[in-house]
Amino acid sequence: MLTIHPPPARLNEDMVQRKFGFIWPNALIRLFCATLISPMCLLGKGQTGCDMPWEPPAQEIGLECGQSISYAPIVPEHTPIKVIRIAIHSFQNDDGSGNFRVDNTEHMDYLTGVESSSNSRLADLGALNIGNTPFIGDSRVQIELVAVYEHRNTAVINVPNANQQYQTYVINDASNYGLTSFDKHEVEHILLPGSNGPGNCCSGRVSVRGEQGWLLASGWYAHYLANGQSSYNWSIPGHFVHELGHAMNLQHNYIGQAGVCDSCQDNDAIPGGPCPSQGTSNNYMDVRLDLPGAVNGYNANTPDPGFSECQLGRVHHALEGNAGTIWRTVVQDHCTYDPTATI
Repeated sequence: MLTIHPPPARLNEDMVQRKFGFIWPNALIRLFCATLISPMCLLGKGQTGCDMPWEPPAQEIGLECGQSISYAPIVPEHTPIKVIRIAIHSFQNDDGSGNFRVDNTEHMDYLTGVESSSNSRLADLGALNIGNTPFIGDSRVQIELVAVYEHRNTAVINVPNANQQYQTYVINDASNYGLTSFDKHEVEHILLPGSNGPGNCCSGRVSVRGEQGWLLASGWYAHYLANGQSSYNWSIPGHFVHELGHAMNLQHNYIGQAGVCDSCQDNDAIPGGPCPSQGTSNNYMDVRLDLPGAVNGYNANTPDPGFSECQLGRVHHALEGNAGTIWRTVVQDHCTYDPTATI
């Protein structure tokens, strides 16, 4: 359960760890990993340990699946769940109006509802309607909301320049939360513009594909105002999973601007052929326009969205430190060795 206190509203890493119970001495865990099972010091959610940042191997940012496809969770239980830390930044008017507030129980329930619903989607994927890929029903990725911050400045309530607002309110800590280097650089920061406008949802983008930084998610508060407390599991989680896909090093799977799309052939209608047209696939990296009242909706039922083997291979390849810096956000919480498991 996320504990929220009015400004500053945040959970430090120790508090997050203690939600899972016993904390192993870090020195003992690191010695155990290094001497006994270093090659299999994998990621998962459970007891704590192995929590110091590690030096990733040489980065490989290429678009082709290459060796990254071997990281796909074909047999889900052979791939430990990777938990990504996220922090939400609520941009408000000077008087605290215009966006989610930490002292409003309904608002916080809504945000934790988005967290829960997004995790349900990530753990229950649908079979793709376009492509030739093995069905993978669980992404083996989850998110954990570790902090909610308020930033009261009417001039930037709509986050007109995400790079600038990230630099000001995260890196430079303009709201004086006492952010540590860990808080800034080992968490994915979700920037929520405030709005009292139409309830359409959603739009967004990330700072740099595959890199730790910011994820801009517009329309959440307007959607809440227009549709009520229970609407957290409508369009928002599907769109959030899409944007999280970009943060985890995925491109769109469809033919977009200037004909650019990903090179995962297993989500093409014809292997090696052109990418699908926009809105024709139920791939999370497509942008569906068919949900009533939504700008970028994701159809939750007919059929359920999913990812291809190549896409999930890329995701886990990046989260294990082989591409970009998104690996910094992954909880390092226990070492495990299973001689029957392969990745």
